Amino acid sequence: MPQTAEALHELGKQSRPPADSAVQTAVDLGRTCTGLDCSDPETGQMAFGPGPPAQVENLRASPNRSIFPGGIMEPQIFNQNELNSRFALRVNQDQDRLALARLLQDDELTVSEPFSPHGLHEYRGQVTVRGEAVDLKFHHKGQSRGGGLSALRSGPSTSPEIVRLLRQIIVRNAKSADLGITASRPPFDRQPSRLGIRVGAGRTSGGASGKGKPYQLTVGYLGEQHFVNFLAQEASELEVEWLNQEREQGLPYDVRVGGRLAVDVKATQTERDHVLLTPAERLFRETWGLHHAIALVTLRTDPTAPPAAVDLYTGPSLTRTTLAQLRFLLAGLPPVPGGFESAVAPSSEATGEPFNSSPVDLFQLYPLFKPGTYRSGEGQDILSFSSDGSWSRKSPSVNRSGRYAMVGRQIHLQDHTFLQGAAEERLFAGRTHTHWVLTDVHGAAYYSDEVGNVSID
Repeated sequence: MPQTAEALHELGKQSRPPADSAVQTAVDLGRTCTGLDCSDPETGQMAFGPGPPAQVENLRASPNRSIFPGGIMEPQIFNQNELNSRFALRVNQDQDRLALARLLQDDELTVSEPFSPHGLHEYRGQVTVRGEAVDLKFHHKGQSRGGGLSALRSGPSTSPEIVRLLRQIIVRNAKSADLGITASRPPFDRQPSRLGIRVGAGRTSGGASGKGKPYQLTVGYLGEQHFVNFLAQEASELEVEWLNQEREQGLPYDVRVGGRLAVDVKATQTERDHVLLTPAERLFRETWGLHHAIALVTLRTDPTAPPAAVDLYTGPSLTRTTLAQLRFLLAGLPPVPGGFESAVAPSSEATGEPFNSSPVDLFQLYPLFKPGTYRSGEGQDILSFSSDGSWSRKSPSVNRSGRYAMVGRQIHLQDHTFLQGAAEERLFAGRTHTHWVLTDVHGAAYYSDEVGNVSID
């Protein structure tokens, strides 16, 4: 016997979990939350700002999922009336397909199945995002209500990370005046457990986002102020220097923590999959590695009110970090005498100068690397560094050598064994309590031969 629309609606209501079920499920999983630290006892993963770790992220996504008979949950990327168009759909289907494709335009996304009408009020198609096939369903109003765009949902297996990325792409593209589509910000749930970066032009924080407002009322300034105030309240023992408190300094970071961590503060009012860095900010991050962090401050509608969330991201993969992890990181980072600007050595790419042939003074200034022999975990790949600036690599299949220089915490290897000019490789320097360590861009580690108590200054 066919079910009426009212019966289906009632079944959907019965299938929907209660509002606090995500919290209850989290408790059942054994997570414990105290203040802004929330950890899973089995994995130890913790969050700097509000919200549980990535393993239970789908639980918090339930308020934004449509539930259909049979218990199938489809992520609601935009709820009803959060999307709008100035034109009615189904009047010109070629125009509709072009507009939807432009709305989804992004370097990480391709339309694998063009959108076509389905039923009375949907356009369906498929996109490929980061190698994942995602079914999308755009809902539009009936012709009696103008026929405009209204909502968007995806297939039930779509990950929260992809949902977040799609939202960010659509909100950005909808700002194009000639597209004729607007996208409202969905209610804030949480920022990601790992933050992506992209390189773009222009300063994304500080005074540049003021649009004629007094400097102290700009979004960038307020975001930095909230981050500094948060540290003052929750980690008052840390030394915090707010560089832009009086005026925008134009530096590639905004706050120094403990004299060892340079924090670039980004303010937002939406969930973000990634943030934009200027070329200068990206270069600074590549140069200083573990000494660089990004703080994402989620502002409320009134940006002067206490923020909805403060999240700190550290490490090569920009992972959300707790206060406890921040303290541990600061304890392990070496100091930067004279500040980040005076301690940065110019790279050969920036100056055109030959590689530093005598980097010993830089080792003394930045004690994170020691010349010597480093071996891979298997011991078959051996890297040797001399204090005269030369290096060599030996393995069963490789025999290379050249000059090297230290730039921040990066070691730049210039290889003289290639006939067609010199190739360059970069390693990241670090240390544990027992070894000096080098890691390459793929995460492979090399450990120093010297074993003992490596002091952390």
